[in-house]
Order: sequence, then structure tokens, then C-alpha cells
Amino acid sequence: MRAMSRLQRGIAMLAVTAGLVVSLAVLVANVPEDPDRSEEDRVFDLDPARIESLSLRADRRLIRLERENTKWWIVAPSRAPADPQVLTEMTNFLSRLRRISDVDGTGHRFGLNSPRLEVEIEAGGQTDRLRVGDRSAFSGDVYADRGAGSSVFLTEARLLELLDRSAFQLRDRRLVPCLPTAISAVSAKAPGDGTSFQRAARVDDTFALDDGERLDARALRAM
Repeated sequence: MRAMSRLQRGIAMLAVTAGLVVSLAVLVANVPEDPDRSEEDRVFDLDPARIESLSLRADRRLIRLERENTKWWIVAPSRAPADPQVLTEMTNFLSRLRRISDVDGTGHRFGLNSPRLEVEIEAGGQTDRLRVGDRSAFSGDVYADRGAGSSVFLTEARLLELLDRSAFQLRDRRLVPCLPTAISAVSAKAPGDGTSFQRAARVDDTFALDDGERLDARALRAM
């Protein structure tokens, strides 16, 4: 009976502890995010739609991108259309880039005298700069500053994944530069074969051939 009593007390204590943990989790989950703090943590005060140009320097390589009307172009090292999805992702990310924490010390201690990546952003008549140095051995985030002599801070390592790209990776490599939903008809013809197909009304993400057979949209995208 004593052993059973101890077991019951142990179960009761576990139940109480679990209840406290659940209550604490609920309280933490319900803490509202401070919008002012979120704004303070942003590295740049940027509207991505107003970004006019980006310059990216890494490994002695300079890539310059410019927006002409609504279309992005690589203008250096050579002129080529830029991938619109990649540029949208980059500019949106820069506008939301967070300062994770401030760091004591000068830039040379964190690889900022010879940065891995330098970014220059022109938007609305102003120019913003960012230098990215070493990774933090503790968190994996990266050290950065806004230029020589400015304060050092930690920011998101994904910055390097998005911006440290070659001109080839930034090019628009689509053979038909338009959205799939804008394609109204597709015709395919093999040598000696007059077979063709046209796009019809979309039904459950399929297309109808001339003979009425439905073709999966993934087959069209693969073409």
C-alpha cells in the first residue's frame, strides 16, 4: 500500500508539473509581439517597391542590378534580364532584414575589413550600405555593419544564401519569359507528325487536347 501511495503521489506531482508547463506555454504564446520593437530591429527603412538598384560585391566580383519600370536587369558585368522571382525575394528580404543583437568591438574582429559580401541599395534618392563578415561560431548568424566606423551587429545568415550569387544565378533563364497562367495555347509538333494540342478552360489544373483528352498541367510545365 505504501508503494502504491508513493506511486500515486508521484503521478499527482507529475500532473501538477505538466499543468504548470502547459499554463506557462499558453502565457508565452499569448504574449503579443511588440510592433515598435520589430520596427526598431529592422536594419533598413525600405519599401521594396521603391528599390531602384542593387550592387553586390563578393570575391572581387561586382554585380549591379537596376530596375527599369517594373523589370529588373543585370547591368554589370554584362547586360541581361534578371530573374523577377529571385529579385522580388531579395528585395523583400532586405526590407525585412533584422538586427538580431548588437556586438561590442570593431569591424576587423569580425571579418568586416575584408567582408564576404558588400551590398549597396539605392531607393527613393538615398543609398544604404551593408557589409557582411564572419559567421558567429555560437549561433551561425553573420556579423555585419552599415559601413566603416559604424556599429557591428548580428543578422540573419540567410542573407548570404540569397545575395551571394553569381550573375548566371541571377539571370532570367526562362525560354518563355511569362507566367504559366498567361499562356493561352501551346502547340507541339514532332517531325512528320501533325499532332498538336491547345489549352482549354482550366478544370482541376488540367488542359484539354483537341480530341478532348485532358493533359495534366505538370506535363505542360515540364515542356
